Amino acid sequence: MFSPLQVEIRASVYGRACIVLLALFSLLSVWAADLVLIYKLLLSLACLGYSCFCWSRLIWLNNRYSVTGLRWLVERKGIVVCLHKGNWVHIDRIEQKFVFPFLIGLKLKLCTDDRSVTVLIWRDSVVEDDFRKLRVLCRFAPPPVSATHS
Repeated sequence: MFSPLQVEIRASVYGRACIVLLALFSLLSVWAADLVLIYKLLLSLACLGYSCFCWSRLIWLNNRYSVTGLRWLVERKGIVVCLHKGNWVHIDRIEQKFVFPFLIGLKLKLCTDDRSVTVLIWRDSVVEDDFRKLRVLCRFAPPPVSATHS
């Protein structure tokens, strides 16, 4: 097949547009609601603060747990991710995954920490051929481990 597959994740125009639209719609809904002015201001600040948090984590990729690279080792059945500072970390398992024609979302459990990282890979954030290969690998990856199964 195509192993190992290594991709570098860059900032996405689609991701930027999505966060801006979500922020605008949330602000519009707050200001359209029948609330007291102080509550509208507090909720607006919360919406803008969360948008800034998402922007730094998912668009600028400068949070310490932002994933900037992914290496899928098919023969060894493993995934290694590159975090913001450039250190490569092995993945214990895929906790959640979803695949769309324009977006791949993965929630990965790190081996080193008791922590999970979320990876959003938009179509324009990687090379087109690598995005196609990632979609195929995600479809054939083992299903996520459920908390209800032993």
